[in-house]
Amino acid sequence: INTEIFGEQHSNTALCYNNIGATQSKLGNSKLALDYHLKGLQILVELLGGKNLLVATCCNNIGLDYYYQANFDKALEYYEKALSIRFNLLGEKHLDVATSYNNLGQAQSLLGNYGKALDYFQKALLIMQQVMHGKEHSTTATINQNIGGVYYAQKNFDKASEYYQKALSIRMEIFDESNIDIAENYNFLGDVYSNQGKFEEALECYQKALAVYKKHYGETHLYVATIYQDIGLGNNIIGNYDTAINYLEKARQIYLSILGE
Repeated sequence: INTEIFGEQHSNTALCYNNIGATQSKLGNSKLALDYHLKGLQILVELLGGKNLLVATCCNNIGLDYYYQANFDKALEYYEKALSIRFNLLGEKHLDVATSYNNLGQAQSLLGNYGKALDYFQKALLIMQQVMHGKEHSTTATINQNIGGVYYAQKNFDKASEYYQKALSIRMEIFDESNIDIAENYNFLGDVYSNQGKFEEALECYQKALAVYKKHYGETHLYVATIYQDIGLGNNIIGNYDTAINYLEKARQIYLSILGE
């Protein structure tokens, strides 16, 4: 309809491309999403120039598309474009700027550039604390979890635990325990406790994550199988062999049904 009324070179048409791309991304179709986002970006740049918040949004979305395709160098390129526009137009103390820093941190982390990743995450966290004035926000929890993830990758399990606990505390204030982000948080904490030799604490976290994963994904999902495996291995280490076999067998059956022999 927009194309018929306004033509291809119109901001309404560009926004339609962007929205279709965002939906394709949610469906896991990152290549299709990228095609739509690039079309939208081209139109917006021609109409509005390169220094516009809609252009920044498109750049950020394109960065996400490349991120989901594991093309982290290209993701960084577009994240940096989005950050530059947002920083210049909105100033440093803005949620969108914090989002850009967080996205850059995630890409740098997966490239193994942990120092750069921590720098970006800390910048994002500082902005969130300044903007929200101490109020709890899900993005603040996500950034804390991401910082924990960097420390976990560096095998600094004490610092990883500290930031995972911060993320969990915030989420518990905002959501109930059936929230999928809380379940993920428990899963990560379980991994930390396992690496610290705190197997009882790890098993408690895994059980909490398992209950939510089963509710959200069903009994036969790979996430559920992974948790079963973690619980089985933890029980094996502390000598609960029958329980360990039971959980590992559950994991094996799911893996077989999804992945085959």
